[in-house]
Amino acid sequence: MSETRCVICEADFIAEAMVGKKCKMCAGLYPAAKTKEDVKIKFKDRAKTLSDESIKEIVYSILEEANIKRATCEVCSTLYFRNSPAQKTCKVCKVKEIK
Repeated sequence: MSETRCVICEADFIAEAMVGKKCKMCAGLYPAAKTKEDVKIKFKDRAKTLSDESIKEIVYSILEEANIKRATCEVCSTLYFRNSPAQKTCKVCKVKEIK
């Protein structure tokens, strides 16, 4: 038996599972799409992609809602989380002071 590759999901299927050049699942989900790029372009704005920066923003907002606030460094003015109430500078500036 020969298998045919779906142009959208790029999985291999037997001939009975294909509708044209697409598998039955992709044909049902994306009837107008002819290539994988058509699906990516159409649904690009629908899902928000998670980058490192967006994940940091989500975590910071959750911590601030839990009343865990970030402090401002007295040397470089960046926001950081304190290890103790007496800490006045971030870890980067603290390492610079030691050297």
